Amino acid sequence: MRRLAFFSIVVMLALAGCTTQSNKKPLSETESRQYTESGKLIVRTTFEVLSGQLSQALARGGVSEAVTYCNLRAYPLVDSLSAKYNVKIKRATVWVRNTDNKADNDEEIILREYIDLKTEEKHLKPILRRKANGDVVFYMPIQITSPLCLNCHGNVGTDITTADYDIIKKLYPNDNATGHSMEDLRGIWSVTFLQK
Repeated sequence: MRRLAFFSIVVMLALAGCTTQSNKKPLSETESRQYTESGKLIVRTTFEVLSGQLSQALARGGVSEAVTYCNLRAYPLVDSLSAKYNVKIKRATVWVRNTDNKADNDEEIILREYIDLKTEEKHLKPILRRKANGDVVFYMPIQITSPLCLNCHGNVGTDITTADYDIIKKLYPNDNATGHSMEDLRGIWSVTFLQK
């Protein structure tokens, strides 16, 4: 009886190991291409919608209106696009303004890879990773490519007025998202393709 119980446990563990292994199998070239194309489309669409709304808010009421828009409306907008594409879209960073954007462990690893590549002056390309649960995550760098971004993420006193920074600090007391220049790495897009 003990042998049967032991054998059953060994078989169950082996099967569990097989399941985990199959979820972690490398992506085929076709899968990589499909996930990359879909990830780029989702990021481009999300960026265009967010940046369009932010540009309108800046035009209407300057930095105070744009920061307020980000604080209240950006997440519901991203959530609606996540639902539309059946993915989880996240902007992640280590230079946090909104704590909801704080990079998790996996995202920090990707950010470190991008920081190293940037230091070596190499081109930053999208990265794909398969998680242990089988989900595939598409990562893409967020770089400061428009002077408009510096209105909220540049240097206080030159790019950001003291009055505007006071508004930012009021909404985000622990802000750590300033001091950036053109072409700086600001964070990453993280698009999780849910397998379940």
